[in-house]
Amino acid sequence: MPPHEGKPQGSIPMSIWTNIVEFFLNTEIASELEDHLCDALSPCPVLKRALQQCYRLQLVCQDWKDTVTYFLEDRRYIKLKRPSEDSIRSLSYGSAVVVSYRCTLGGRFRAYQAIEDDYDKCVVLAHDYGGPDGCRQKSQVVIKVSNSRIQYENERDVYTWLSYAPILSLDVPHLHCSGEYGIDSGYHGLVLDKLGPDLDKLRLASRHQRYTPRQTLAVAIQTIQIYQRLHSQGWLHCNAKPGNFAIGLDEEGRNNRIFVFDFEHARRIEPTPTLRQREECVGWNSLFKPTTWEMHMTPSRRDDLEGLGYVLSYLERGSLPWEHSTAEEIWRVKICTPTTKIFEGMDAVYALYFNYVKSLSWGEIPDYVWIMKLFKDAWEARGFNGTVYELDF
Repeated sequence: MPPHEGKPQGSIPMSIWTNIVEFFLNTEIASELEDHLCDALSPCPVLKRALQQCYRLQLVCQDWKDTVTYFLEDRRYIKLKRPSEDSIRSLSYGSAVVVSYRCTLGGRFRAYQAIEDDYDKCVVLAHDYGGPDGCRQKSQVVIKVSNSRIQYENERDVYTWLSYAPILSLDVPHLHCSGEYGIDSGYHGLVLDKLGPDLDKLRLASRHQRYTPRQTLAVAIQTIQIYQRLHSQGWLHCNAKPGNFAIGLDEEGRNNRIFVFDFEHARRIEPTPTLRQREECVGWNSLFKPTTWEMHMTPSRRDDLEGLGYVLSYLERGSLPWEHSTAEEIWRVKICTPTTKIFEGMDAVYALYFNYVKSLSWGEIPDYVWIMKLFKDAWEARGFNGTVYELDF
């Protein structure tokens, strides 16, 4: 549409207004135009300062005010150079393309690349241009996109709750923002800290695609501490699997601290056991699902710890005995497999831990201190260095 068409009746010609805006842009941020991510509707602090003088023109007369309003509603009149849509990696999620260079959330987080596409979620990388230096010093975050409002609201509420628990501030990624993703798309997004590779990706990158005994013990000690703190806040993860634990990122691109994420199926710890309806039995990867889950029992602390036991076996042995069974057979094979088979070739501490977890009654609070002592004693008995139980990838 030509600049003069569709403008408010009686307002100043859009061509004049466009020239004024371009003058300010070229004066203030000309050297940054190619890398700018924002626009007039959601400007970064740098662009907002550059446009401030333009905004003041609204005070001149009603015609100027009408023109400014019209300009802000039509992004085409801000001549910021961006890659073409064809050059941006897009990802079809359901019937909608959820990765678009124009998709912003919270007025400062703009998606630019898809990194994960599952049947129930999509994760994209995004730039945060809301810092003091705007697009000149952007940082990376991730946006988890979901078309399930129930799962989105549940996960948002969990992250919000945990953000007020200082004891978990170093165990879960920070939630920066949440809300509708795109315009009238029906999708919702959570903006979270960007983490490093998850434990399964690290396993695949390891020699023989399995963890060393030292690495597995370090994972066990860190993840049990995480679950202890999570349970102390009244929450169950209900989704233990290698892909839901990841190491953090530091200035060098990696650190040795484990984070837990993906709380879309998390639940509050309930005071009494009840039977759940089949449609409520969601969550968990079938390989790591606790045996009580198929009995439709209300989840409890022992379920998180049982699932974690399967995760530890998978990381060090590279597989689980029921890995090649059908979905219908996994539960039967799992309950028939002895503990010694699950942790075959591993330190005896894992079988001791697992048998203790399986012996817990519903709602019984595990003795986390005793469990931690088991693994720390095993760490010292093997002569491993360090007391912070860091991963040595």
